[in-house]
Amino acid sequence: MSESTRSVPRKLFCEKDAARMYGMSIHWFRRRRIEGGGPRVTKVGRSVRYHIDDLEAFFTSPTD
Repeated sequence: MSESTRSVPRKLFCEKDAARMYGMSIHWFRRRRIEGGGPRVTKVGRSVRYHIDDLEAFFTSPTD
């Protein structure tokens, strides 16, 4: 694989770290995951992870 075609891995955060970064509770992230309407989730095995790009897109997007 050449240098130009190699993909750069995106940073993943657990819900605890995501909650701390955005000043939210872990419960808020869990509730949004169940009810919908939260940031996009990535599952790694049984673990829930959030891509930094998805978190930033969710928390910086304008709300109606």
